[in-house]
Amino acid sequence: MQFTYSLGLLATAALLACEAPAGDPPPAAEPAAPAAVTANHDHHGGGPENHHFMLLKDIVRLQRATAAFHSIPRAEQAGYAAFGACFADSTLGGMGFHWANQQLINDSTIDRDKPELMVYQPLPDGRKRLAAVEYIVFVDEWHAKGHQDPPRLFGQDFHINPTLLAKPFYLLHAWVWLPNPSGTFMDWNPRVRCL
Repeated sequence: MQFTYSLGLLATAALLACEAPAGDPPPAAEPAAPAAVTANHDHHGGGPENHHFMLLKDIVRLQRATAAFHSIPRAEQAGYAAFGACFADSTLGGMGFHWANQQLINDSTIDRDKPELMVYQPLPDGRKRLAAVEYIVFVDEWHAKGHQDPPRLFGQDFHINPTLLAKPFYLLHAWVWLPNPSGTFMDWNPRVRCL
């Protein structure tokens, strides 16, 4: 079954690569590894096979929604702007460079197809390649809308970063363009280095 999913993701990645604008860094040659998303997810039910199918379907949908943003100029036209330096951790790996959409951050909602940030891996030649997306929402604004629990996407609860911004926020990374050996939804990717 793993082989079938991998072939499906490879085919999808190939189709999406054909849609990427010329001159931009290509999407990762490898799809996001299904093994990285086999942790306990219960958002679709119906057993493990159905769960994996639905999760892969969600990831492919997110890839289609963000494929245009392999081009940073296109991301900027859509409202994303560079945010901060390259993020790295000396032991866990890196995140890379973030492009944030302030309008999406300010709406205090979570939309699977509209991540608040695009995350770019720095490449040795100086270019940047779309590697992941990040969802964020401020904790107080989320709960002010009547939510009791943290936001949840892809069967994953968001976690809190209490220090990076002026007020605490919930976040979730999704490494849908560059496989993450630590896990598809982990913050840090050991394959990313700030050069």
